Amino acid sequence: MRHPVPSPPRKPSGELAGSGFGPREAPTEGASTFHAAQDYPVGAGTPFLAIADAVVQSVFWTDKGGWWITCRRPNGDTFGGCHLREKPAFKPGAVVKEGRTIGHVGSTGSATTGPHLHFTVRVNGVAVDPAAYIERGALSAPAPSNPTTPNKEDEEMPLIIQYGKTITVAGGGWKHSFPSRESYDAWRGVWEEQHGQKLPEPKTVSAFTRKAIIRAAS
Repeated sequence: MRHPVPSPPRKPSGELAGSGFGPREAPTEGASTFHAAQDYPVGAGTPFLAIADAVVQSVFWTDKGGWWITCRRPNGDTFGGCHLREKPAFKPGAVVKEGRTIGHVGSTGSATTGPHLHFTVRVNGVAVDPAAYIERGALSAPAPSNPTTPNKEDEEMPLIIQYGKTITVAGGGWKHSFPSRESYDAWRGVWEEQHGQKLPEPKTVSAFTRKAIIRAAS
């Protein structure tokens, strides 16, 4: 296993530089006060590397995090990162080997103060300290069940519908479609972490209803 960037910057003490896992003061409007991730403050365009052999789980955009990619290891653990410079050129199900470039560091999304990689690790669906996971092979205590306190008024709950295997999430003027429950669950975990609230289960709809909702959200 390796770190997600080449030669990660460190403090004189030897600890990783950048905002670590745990409580903090929000560095910018919209950022969380519980940081369920490890930040890597490296330059724009730095390769984001797979920390281990894995399968791409999902590629998506969020308003706060910008471009995301998440991957699942054979043991079920997941890792991912956001604020990427551009949409990663992978589809769900793509196999990636440890050390492969899966994206490039950027500053997309509203909850960022500049180029860096916001890197997350989840074990059994619970966010854990990425530095401990990688460097010590030991997991920190799980994040609280409601780790984030929104720093502004809660955004309107999106509408979530399912037609066949496709799940579509639609809000005011935006929409995301996910080809599988697995890829939707990856996005859902990020959304719930950022907003501090749970999303309802997708509502099964007809093809006609799905088209009407998508048109309204476009």
